[in-house]
Amino acid sequence: MTSSNPKEMLFACHNLWLELNGEQIFAGITLTINAGKIVAIVDNNGSGKTLLLEVIAGKRKASGGRLLWAEGLRPRGDLRYISQCPRFFFWRKVHQQLWRFCVRHLPEMCAELKSAPPISAFLNPAMTNLPLTAMVNFFGMSRYLSSRIYRLSTGLKKRLALVELLVAPAPIWLLDDPFALLDEHGREQLKWLMEAHLRNGGGILITAHSRGLLEGGLPKDACVEWTDMRIYPEEAR
Repeated sequence: MTSSNPKEMLFACHNLWLELNGEQIFAGITLTINAGKIVAIVDNNGSGKTLLLEVIAGKRKASGGRLLWAEGLRPRGDLRYISQCPRFFFWRKVHQQLWRFCVRHLPEMCAELKSAPPISAFLNPAMTNLPLTAMVNFFGMSRYLSSRIYRLSTGLKKRLALVELLVAPAPIWLLDDPFALLDEHGREQLKWLMEAHLRNGGGILITAHSRGLLEGGLPKDACVEWTDMRIYPEEAR
């Protein structure tokens, strides 16, 4: 897959391949993430989709191939990766994790506060200049602010991870099977968030093991390029 208009390109990879412990995981991966568009990778479990996203996100080194970024974009600062199974320090409370999102992505704003704000600040937007209330309300986390993360269901952990997209906008989103485990409300909120991201010129690389899992969740009028993890001849791309 290649971009028809180089000026739209946010990211591209060419002939990417990965080998682990002497076993080839994937090879020949060539794709382009364009502004305002979605690349959807649908393939079986174990096909290497998650490992591909980890390579693009800089969490794993590819065995070969090229990663190309649009001029001015930084591989880490301008990319958000939401994994299929989000990892947290599970003894941390929800409001503490939300605060860590702010510290990580809004350090200057957080510096105005000498310590983490109380839980009430997440419910009252007038208490700080941080987007705490929006973070809590968008994915319906207000009931769980004082809960420890290990007590959350897997769907709520996924919602908590997706909150990072709100507090830390970035042009490129890598979403690994994001609709899995989400209830109807969570899916609708994620769809709305993706629509807004695409309207603002962002690009999305998304994965799933079934096309049906994505078709009902992706924005209705989104420009989607469907692909998989198989190797194709260059002339067939």
